[in-house]
Amino acid sequence: MEISEFEAQINSKKAEIADAKENLERIRLELIEAAKRFITDYTKREVESCIFKYPERTKELGLEKLGELKKELTQAIGTAPQDTEARLKQTDHWLHLNPLPDDFAKSGETRSDLRIMTGDAFRKVIREMLGYAGQLIIRYGYDQLGIVSYWERREGKLPRWSIDFTLSTEINSLLSEYSKAAEKYIDLNADLLKLQEEKVQAEAQDLWNRA
Repeated sequence: MEISEFEAQINSKKAEIADAKENLERIRLELIEAAKRFITDYTKREVESCIFKYPERTKELGLEKLGELKKELTQAIGTAPQDTEARLKQTDHWLHLNPLPDDFAKSGETRSDLRIMTGDAFRKVIREMLGYAGQLIIRYGYDQLGIVSYWERREGKLPRWSIDFTLSTEINSLLSEYSKAAEKYIDLNADLLKLQEEKVQAEAQDLWNRA
């Protein structure tokens, strides 16, 4: 293949990579919005669920304390999605916003790790944000009323939900879409790397032929 043909293919592949990255960015923004909705709904649902699930504790709190709880819940519902957005906007959570490691094209293990990187980071952030509900459940004495409390208390931090949790159908669908798009993005970058290496070899051969 002529060097000019390599250059044309490389430019074409770079354009494909740019399109793939743009698609990943679209999915990222949709995931952030979906996460904000999920945390808002979760915080409200879980706290209110405790209020009605344990009526004796709710009666013990009385009108004044319940008023305080309602006010704090309203504040949490306002703060939690903002905090979720801020954390998910950090670039280190997202495959397409970080350089690919040097061995990504040759190591199947590295490629596999890259594909699941964003999903794992996303779930970690969501688990942290569940603590907005947890801190109210703990503060108002609802956490010890079941058989066991799954809220892990942490000094100076939001409590951490210690067992598995279920994401919304919307989020799972978007994470799956991101994962597939990320796989394509990785493959395109591997193709580009191969073309660039072949171009260097062709240039060396051309120099030798002309010497």
